[in-house]
Amino acid sequence: MKISTSNRQETPDLKGLSSAEIERWAVNQGLPAYRGRQIRHWIFRKLAQSFGDMTDLPKKLRSTLEQTVDLQCLEITDILVSRDGTEKYIFKLKDGHLIESVLIPERDHLTLCISSQAGCAMGCKFCLTGSRGLIRNLEASEIVDQVIQVRSRVSNPNRLTNIVLMGMGEPLANYSNVLKALQNLISPDGMNFSHRKVTLSTSGLVPQMRKLGQDITVNLAVSLNAANDKTRSFLMPINKRYPLSELMDACRDFPLPSRRMITFEYIMI
Repeated sequence: MKISTSNRQETPDLKGLSSAEIERWAVNQGLPAYRGRQIRHWIFRKLAQSFGDMTDLPKKLRSTLEQTVDLQCLEITDILVSRDGTEKYIFKLKDGHLIESVLIPERDHLTLCISSQAGCAMGCKFCLTGSRGLIRNLEASEIVDQVIQVRSRVSNPNRLTNIVLMGMGEPLANYSNVLKALQNLISPDGMNFSHRKVTLSTSGLVPQMRKLGQDITVNLAVSLNAANDKTRSFLMPINKRYPLSELMDACRDFPLPSRRMITFEYIMI
């Protein structure tokens, strides 16, 4: 099969593509669609770091893909480990900016807290990230790759069962990329996380909360931090746009799976 030798820079990051998109990409490269499915399986389920790892692809094809397609991986610049075993991963993005993910050990599983933006525009008084402002949105591939990189390094990858979008950034302010990342995380032909074990935390972007409930099934956590508008508006400027009455209406309307509840988060100051 002939592979397109167009500029590597024009190649989409495969970690951000849906199943249908990666099949179309394969066909556009002169490959059968099933090669796209094979590559997707290697990326999301076998956590391949390069095309060279994909041993059921023909050797010549692997070599050609290595030369023509960027399979970008976030660079881990540091791992900080606390006494309780919690690990903070510092990732460098392709443009040099840094983001963080935190791996939290539980008795019978691991939870990974991931970032959705470099920086944050919400300006919450208690948040160091917010005090620095928004640098940029993360691409869907950069959101997913945090999970791939950490899962590939834990001794038992199957113990990493829970994902929370509670890291740097407001996930709903990066809606399209976050939605695509979530779809790849929970899709059976993606990373296959249970939607019951994936939680998105928001400061309260009401229109996007309503849209999220229509577009995908995941758990919702709301950063509340105050029970009245005066205090919450002081702590969280977003409350001036979407006060508690609107936020609570959106929470009541949010569709949840059976026996699931919204989590309300408070920070103790």
